[in-house]
Amino acid sequence: MRHGPRLVLLLGGFLTLTAGSPGLRAPTSLAGGHVPPGFHDLMGFVTVVTTVAVGLLAGAALVPARGGQT
Repeated sequence: MRHGPRLVLLLGGFLTLTAGSPGLRAPTSLAGGHVPPGFHDLMGFVTVVTTVAVGLLAGAALVPARGGQT
């Protein structure tokens, strides 16, 4: 039986690439004294993480779970 890639294995790389960049730029900008760009990056980080989380929850609610299949 052929199975596709596991969502859990893909999430780590996806979240690192998507949210990681603004998540690292925000504290760097804030620590460097660039407050407005730092808060802009922080809000971008919060937006990306929230959007990904809502999308995953919506997808889990819309797609029925596989009963007993692994």
